[in-house]
Amino acid sequence: MIEAADPEIRSDFAVTEEKIKAAGLPATILARHNQAVADYVAEFAKLLGNFKAIEQLETARKGAVASGNSVAAQANRDQLLQRILETKIHLSEKVKKTPHTPLDPNKLPHRTPKVIKRAPRLNKEEFTEFQNPVQLAFNGDPSTLLLVQANPDLPTPQDLAETIEVKFTQEIQDLAASLENNPVKIYNWVRNNIEFVPTYGSIQGASMCLQTKKCNDMDTASLLIALLRTSGISARYAVGTVEIPIDQAMNWVGGFTDVPSGLSFITSGGTPLISLNSGGKTVAAKIEHIWVEAYIDYIPSRGAVHNQGDTWVPMDASFKQYTYTEGVDLQTAVPFDAQAFFDEINATGTIDEAQSSATGLSQELIKSKLDARTLQLETFFTANMPNATVADVLGSKTIVPETFGFVPSALPYKLVVNGGNFSEVSDALRHKVRFRITGDVGVTSLTHEVTVPELAGKRITLGYLAATPEDQQVIDANSGVTGLPAYLINLVPILRLEGTEIARGGSVGMGKTEQFLMDFTVPGPAGGVDVVQNLVTAGAYYAIGLDPQKISSAQLDDLQARMELLKTQMANDPTFIPDSDEVIGQLLHVTVMGYFAELDNYQAVLGSLAKVLHLKPSTSAGIASVDLDVSLLFGVPFEASTSGGMILDVDRIIIAPLSITGETNNAISFVRGSGFLASALEFAVFEQLWKSSNIKGISSTKALELANQLNMPIYRITQQNIAQVLPLLTVPQAVEDDIVNGINAGKEVTIPQGEVSLGQWSGVGYIVEDPQTGAAAYLISGGLAGGATVDKNGLLIGVSNNLIGEVFEKTAGEGFGLFFAGLNWVVGLKTILITPNLSVFERAFLSLLPSFELALSIWVLLFSSFTVGAAIAIGVIAAVIVGLAFKIVLTNFSASTAIFDLFRKLFRYAMRTQEPIDLAQRAGIQTQKIRLVDTLHAKSIHPRAPPKFLAASFT
Repeated sequence: MIEAADPEIRSDFAVTEEKIKAAGLPATILARHNQAVADYVAEFAKLLGNFKAIEQLETARKGAVASGNSVAAQANRDQLLQRILETKIHLSEKVKKTPHTPLDPNKLPHRTPKVIKRAPRLNKEEFTEFQNPVQLAFNGDPSTLLLVQANPDLPTPQDLAETIEVKFTQEIQDLAASLENNPVKIYNWVRNNIEFVPTYGSIQGASMCLQTKKCNDMDTASLLIALLRTSGISARYAVGTVEIPIDQAMNWVGGFTDVPSGLSFITSGGTPLISLNSGGKTVAAKIEHIWVEAYIDYIPSRGAVHNQGDTWVPMDASFKQYTYTEGVDLQTAVPFDAQAFFDEINATGTIDEAQSSATGLSQELIKSKLDARTLQLETFFTANMPNATVADVLGSKTIVPETFGFVPSALPYKLVVNGGNFSEVSDALRHKVRFRITGDVGVTSLTHEVTVPELAGKRITLGYLAATPEDQQVIDANSGVTGLPAYLINLVPILRLEGTEIARGGSVGMGKTEQFLMDFTVPGPAGGVDVVQNLVTAGAYYAIGLDPQKISSAQLDDLQARMELLKTQMANDPTFIPDSDEVIGQLLHVTVMGYFAELDNYQAVLGSLAKVLHLKPSTSAGIASVDLDVSLLFGVPFEASTSGGMILDVDRIIIAPLSITGETNNAISFVRGSGFLASALEFAVFEQLWKSSNIKGISSTKALELANQLNMPIYRITQQNIAQVLPLLTVPQAVEDDIVNGINAGKEVTIPQGEVSLGQWSGVGYIVEDPQTGAAAYLISGGLAGGATVDKNGLLIGVSNNLIGEVFEKTAGEGFGLFFAGLNWVVGLKTILITPNLSVFERAFLSLLPSFELALSIWVLLFSSFTVGAAIAIGVIAAVIVGLAFKIVLTNFSASTAIFDLFRKLFRYAMRTQEPIDLAQRAGIQTQKIRLVDTLHAKSIHPRAPPKFLAASFT
């Protein structure tokens, strides 16, 4: 078989050489080709020699056995095993497996933070990282009742300057102008419109805080300072330790009725805190806190009229009280017996306690029960609350407004110690991300560090360009073909922010795999550096999405505006050809940010049902990508094409959940439920975005649902049963490694017996979970860690290799159809998720509510005294319920097919051709060009996965 493949491969090399010469490509390119041919010939000869030697030794061994010569037979056997080992080593070095980032079971992607508690500082000298090196120290006595006093501590130019956090954006300037640039009105507005979140450090900055309106003390201070400074009023940060009565503190941070939970909620966000007790009760909390000092015209109007500043005045717009309203107690209003529901579903399948597995649970019955629950709730709301809003159902939180006619003379709590003031946030207090790319030998090719406030809401992309003019010539010479000769092309990675290059890496061969690392620096007591690793392919295209707090309606407005602008440019100027970052970069950016927008809202709904509040003490992160399909020849990228699908990998979601009533199981159930929702969205986001194109997605929860449909056993693997269950699985070795590493670290694994298929995707979906917290990794095999589209060819509907990876410096056309489907999707997101007053949101929400309610009940059951087999059954039921919930979601998102027809002519301009693209022909060519040749018997390399020698050619 190998000998039969060799002439074809050599023929393909010969055709390539003719093309190189005919196109007049540089001598360096021909030299690369000749070297590739020489390497292939040498590797093939070595492999063929090993195979022939194995055959000869096996023949000799059999002959010795037949003749009764045991000594010769043993010698031949020893030589045979040695040659097989050498061949195995050769193949493992040269025949690359699908890239797979090993799971770190101690750092699961969807997890809770490690809370490190620290008492607040009680001496001014301890606030070293806050000290302002430019200004004089405040000379007043912080123990006085009035903090306000005229003093020689005069403002400096830095107190009016823009900084990383304090930007005078148009929105900031417009808001300040609408408030007449008056310090009292500015203070009132920020205090009465920004919801406090007890996290630590600079995460969002002023601009993003204004968009999300959910900010910690430092980000709220940044917004207040920005509005004051753009109004010409000097302002700075102040820091210290304050004492707050416990009732006010519990109301401030979320309406906790359980004091220990409320205090833990504050510390889980990284804020230093101690409680004060009296008579066996907690009476107050001391916390480190940030506020603002403004140099206003205090005498005599106390800021009501501002002409010339004369006094530094403290302003804390983050501290306030809230009014909380209770939602509907659904369990009381419309009772639901979760145990009976579970027992009935459980009876439809097979629960094997000995092997800790569940098989064949009836999804039809689950759906019928879900439909019945939906009808029950609809009947209840129709009869009792026909005009119910989401707030009526879930409950609400409203700031208790205060409208001051002047700036208060003191802070609204007891000041324990004034730690100083500063004009700009210290770098040590900023959340930061450092992007790095390293090659296969560990050499760093690219590095760039930036603060999260500078990145929040912005488009961050990673693409590849030709490394040299000679590489570009190869690309141009192959314009329009399905696959590119990857071994002839070198690329360089380009990191962009809003389309502008911010970092460039070193040269790498097209199709090669590199490590893309994101180092998240978190300040404060619980801080440190958290490294997220992803594998990237040279020539593919990536968008990095960050969610520091939530995705706001303003961000979706911005996405819509950008896409509308591009649409208008294309419609009005047929010669206009946008670059790749405007199209693919924007499309990927919309995908990952839309994912976070939905997840933020679903987590809020789930939290309301569970009576659980959660924080994001650090930035969530995900990557959306258009993959490159790479064929390897002896481990070297031989051909690359754009028939790869799209991938979404959200591998950093850190949430700190606390039950407002102190129910520990509810908090764990929330984490688990949030993880299921996050995993389900990793497939649903593609199906929503391109509903009209009927594109399907896959994720771990969907793969579990498919396995259940196929009556495939689904196991819950623990330290107690791994020895019995692992041999029953037929999964890739990399997945086995993840299982073993997870179990050794005290985690539990949910996994079907083998692989499932959907469209062109085949693989296994599995969950590695911490049973103590609900933290988990939701994984799919094949080098992926989240979700993906299942159909490759035609995914981008005609986006040729002239687009992917930006290697080709041109923009292909009909992929814009999906781009504008994405535009419709953004509008749908805004309507359904962000605008709660519209009836369409009410309908969408109420249709989802039964799914969330049932799943939450199931998750609560999971953390009671169930056996392992029953627990996995509950997990399967929950996965099915979540899948059904997202099928409901999909009915609320539509992308008009008319958009494709409207822009079809313009697409052809972008392709520089008047001819339509024959997708079927492309798919056929691609299928013909891949040939697999089995080289060794399966058991000689791996008990379940025979090694493959992948030979591919390009025409």
